[in-house]
Amino acid sequence: MGGATTNSVLYRRTGQVAEVTLNRPQAMNALTAEMGVELRQAWRRIESDPEVAVAVVTGAGERAFCAGVDISELERDPDEQQDLTGFGGPATRLAKPMVAAVRGYAVGAGCKLAMCADVIVASGDARFGYPEARVGVLGNGDFVHRPMRQLPRREALATLLTGRLIDADRAGRLGLVNEVVKPDELRDAARGWAAAIVQSSPKSW
Repeated sequence: MGGATTNSVLYRRTGQVAEVTLNRPQAMNALTAEMGVELRQAWRRIESDPEVAVAVVTGAGERAFCAGVDISELERDPDEQQDLTGFGGPATRLAKPMVAAVRGYAVGAGCKLAMCADVIVASGDARFGYPEARVGVLGNGDFVHRPMRQLPRREALATLLTGRLIDADRAGRLGLVNEVVKPDELRDAARGWAAAIVQSSPKSW
């Protein structure tokens, strides 16, 4: 078992499973530049550690998986904003499977992060979407491409154009999430998926 703690991102390895936790519950785990740096470090650590077979990403607290980019970061240079989630590192091309455990809001960049996962487990109070449309900001191309690939076309367009959120049950029916569970069952469910992946052959990844 190995673990390390930083200011805004927690990293813990238990056996072959690495858990990455966004750790700003007081701000609904909204992303800052500092978190972008720490997330990139976590993805690189997962990628380079031969003992890690699968990653689990989640958010601390009960209100949100991740509420997108922290509003205080919006005045930053746009080129820098695109990298806040650590996607400039190996997050979107991680060679190891990733499970997202989503409770509460997963919106904007938070929804994008959840959609990077191979398996998504959601609690019944989870909400997914891109509210940027309501303030006239849609984000970069990857914000559009992921929902267009992972949701039915008209559902994706409606979500992107109106900013309406998708609740957990509907996300399950649409195939966006693999499993919907009670909030107090979320971590165990995500770890169960991770354990099942560990037991499979790496050749199947």
